[in-house]
Amino acid sequence: MIAKDIMSAPLITVRDTAPVSDIAHILINQRISAVPVVDASGKLTGLVSASDLLEREDIDTAPARNWLRQKLWPNLAAKEFNKAHGSRAEHVMTRDLVTVSQEAALTDVIAKMVKRGIQRVIVVNDEEPVGILSRRDVLRAILAQQEPSRQSVRDEDISRDLLTKLERQPWFSKARVQVRVRDGVVTLYGVVHSRDERAALILAAEKCPGVAEVIDRTVSEFM
Repeated sequence: MIAKDIMSAPLITVRDTAPVSDIAHILINQRISAVPVVDASGKLTGLVSASDLLEREDIDTAPARNWLRQKLWPNLAAKEFNKAHGSRAEHVMTRDLVTVSQEAALTDVIAKMVKRGIQRVIVVNDEEPVGILSRRDVLRAILAQQEPSRQSVRDEDISRDLLTKLERQPWFSKARVQVRVRDGVVTLYGVVHSRDERAALILAAEKCPGVAEVIDRTVSEFM
């Protein structure tokens, strides 16, 4: 699965000269949390999110000035001034953006989101934004991939897959724990030594493709 298969499109964008008040109305009316900003040629230049519009001098929500930080990092102070007082998208937008191509693999998109700790990436085609991918879009795609597998995997394949995984684990004993699979439902029997071992058994079963439910019928040696 690639970015263009799951991105939100068509994309709403605003010009870099768009008034801040117009952007606020767009976010509210379209029920979105951010909007990409483009220049006159349609190339991506930034992103305005709802949080970019909250710290404003005109509504008394601008952050308090720190004179030491302003002296040490004057460029940061100028950026904060623009966000607090700016009237156009180019004043308040975030310029350091994470983008991906339309052909980017879902795994690459997830890796970028996790590494940068961001909520969304913009999908571009020759520097022009064509879509946006949020964490919600990614989770929806992952669920869509998983759901069909629950209906298509045979019980014997589930059993073989699970046992293969378990036999690689030092805490698993085939002599103590047995696995039964019927209609995608895995039932665990036998004896476990600890709560952690029981939890690990259940988790391993839940992670197998095609498993619809896990029933634990093990008995324990712990109190």
